[in-house]
Amino acid sequence: MQITETNLQFKELHPRKATQRIIIHHSASQGDEDAATIHRWHLDRGWSGCGYHFIVRKSGEIQRGRPERMVGAHAGRQGNWNSIGICVVGNFNIERPTKEQLDSLVWLIGHLEDKYGQLKVIGHRDVMATDCPGNLFPWEQLRAMVRGSAQPAQDDVRLTINGRPTQVPLRVANGRTEALLSGHWVQLRDLAGLLQAEIGWDADTRTVNFIIK
Repeated sequence: MQITETNLQFKELHPRKATQRIIIHHSASQGDEDAATIHRWHLDRGWSGCGYHFIVRKSGEIQRGRPERMVGAHAGRQGNWNSIGICVVGNFNIERPTKEQLDSLVWLIGHLEDKYGQLKVIGHRDVMATDCPGNLFPWEQLRAMVRGSAQPAQDDVRLTINGRPTQVPLRVANGRTEALLSGHWVQLRDLAGLLQAEIGWDADTRTVNFIIK
């Protein structure tokens, strides 16, 4: 993978003195905005330009935003001073990141840790009063992928319970559907048995639905 250089022009910026965290955001938009678009949004707010250091588009393309070694504008004073901000394009209150975005995000985290050492990976909501990066952002799957205990997102299968979306990652392994719980893959039928749930399958949307009465 590689980072697409965007050559955005910024107003005054300040070097970041420490790099200890990665803070993940969503764009809270329904398009596939690029770094130049987000740059314009932030300039219109009176900022120096794009507040995020990296933008991950739905195709998985990683674009450079603010220069990596400069203080960002993405998580308030308490978050900006020692962090790198990554914006994953999409609204993860109504959708999930694409598998390409997750794979690119894992690569980017590894790339940054090669430079700065181990970094704490958190969400915008962990430092400010916001739901960013959204209630459907798959934290458990991302952390497992970063640890190397799960395969990259290859199977676009989703789980709902009584029709409501969940954040539980699924995969198909050896012809069986498994769910990732606490860092371990569990057969979906075993999980359904524990919950006393019936299993429904929608082939068009590749969605497994647990029906709990």
